[in-house]
Amino acid sequence: MNVFKLLFSRLEQTDAGIELEPESADAYAGLSLGERLRCSTASDQVHIVDTAAEAREVAIRLTSTWGQEHRRGAFGIISSGSSRPNAINVPFNDLAALHAAVDAQTVAIILEPIRGSHESLAATRVYFQGVAQLCRELKILLILDETLTGMGRRETLQCEACCGIRADIIVLGGAVEGNRPVAAVLARSTASSHERWDVVAA
Repeated sequence: MNVFKLLFSRLEQTDAGIELEPESADAYAGLSLGERLRCSTASDQVHIVDTAAEAREVAIRLTSTWGQEHRRGAFGIISSGSSRPNAINVPFNDLAALHAAVDAQTVAIILEPIRGSHESLAATRVYFQGVAQLCRELKILLILDETLTGMGRRETLQCEACCGIRADIIVLGGAVEGNRPVAAVLARSTASSHERWDVVAA
């Protein structure tokens, strides 16, 4: 997959909210992968790493920092999708179970649009939007793990666009830029960190 070609075409779409003039397109051609990702996804920071595992670690570090700054050090994470260590794992596509799992220590919900490497089970649109609404109501982070679905593997660059939601952190992985694998973490608003480690900031 040519990530640069994908991102360039993504920016040209009107639903991205950006229309490029010829001179802007020329300038865009000189941007780095991280800068292109930030522009095309309206993110505030992009963290470029080599593997999906590293990208997930960065997302957890961002969540920890956010919990320190906004929740007095709380660090409860709920995972809906794959089972994750140090997280409360709830059944997929079960909003009632998700609501029941939330407590005062919860700072983030991690959601995978598709559970399983063979696309065995996809999150429903109702579930997507229900999780997003819960996060907004509780003012906690919504993290999308799109290592299986992002980078244009589905209809759009990320699945969030298909379901009309906006995550605070998105994990991307498994795409190829040139001859090497690339993974990335997109951070928005208060989920962005002041720490400087492989960050392309706005």
